[in-house]
Amino acid sequence: MSTRYGAMLFTCFNGSGYPAPSALPTVTGGLNEAGLSCDSQTMLHTVYPPKTNSSRDLDVRQFCGWALLNFGSVLEVKAALERGDVVVWGTTQPDSGTHFSLRDAHQRSIVVEFVDGLTAVHLDGNDNGITGFGVMTNQPPWPWHVQNVKHYRWKESLARPAVALPGGFYPDERFIRVSMLKAALPNPETYQQAIAQAVGVLNSVTVPVGDQVGTDSGPGEGKGDYTHYGVIYDHLQRVVYWRTATNQNLQQVRLGDVLHAGMGPSAIPIMENSLLFANNAVHAFRPVG
Repeated sequence: MSTRYGAMLFTCFNGSGYPAPSALPTVTGGLNEAGLSCDSQTMLHTVYPPKTNSSRDLDVRQFCGWALLNFGSVLEVKAALERGDVVVWGTTQPDSGTHFSLRDAHQRSIVVEFVDGLTAVHLDGNDNGITGFGVMTNQPPWPWHVQNVKHYRWKESLARPAVALPGGFYPDERFIRVSMLKAALPNPETYQQAIAQAVGVLNSVTVPVGDQVGTDSGPGEGKGDYTHYGVIYDHLQRVVYWRTATNQNLQQVRLGDVLHAGMGPSAIPIMENSLLFANNAVHAFRPVG
């Protein structure tokens, strides 16, 4: 299969920790060498377009892979979807479904959803609600969340407001909480401060392991419904940071260090036990007094 761009993809693994060689793995997210990212999130009650039984049919599990390996910006992806280059299809079960957030190095974002059998592409300019807030969670559909934040801010603007910042893990509460935290952040003075601010916001919506209350867990999810891993993308410098539920130390991959012409697929389990768990700070001790 020919592709235009190299990319670091997050996929679902088989039992050995690597993609099964005989099957295309589900691509849940990633960043390509042009600075385009794509992430999938669950949206219950999604209804996909019907299959056309032609080469245009694209399994929803491969959407992020299709986008990241073939396009360099969200506008290119948007144009391809609006032309009907692909028809994204998936399961029609009411307790499943997926929508996508794509962002690029030009500070542009789109949200792609499938509602009532139609493909909807929304521009998210991260412009304080004119089009969106640069935030994405799960169900309901994304436009509902944007209006919900606007309604929250309207209540805050009244003469005698009594509005608490939502503290649960329901999607609507996470969306409001991230939008408010982002709005209060100062402009970072250094790159490290920028990454630290992103980590702070990520911490606010990270679900710990266990039977945590205030989540949108469905039947059968049980203790598996928690934040398995979190990702931070640097779209300008093409850097991916991630951490997992069992290793909170940030791992870093610069795409320029791993992608080169003619290379074949390679993989690293993000739960890899050999990745640094903690930095030994003993070298930083200095005499005092």
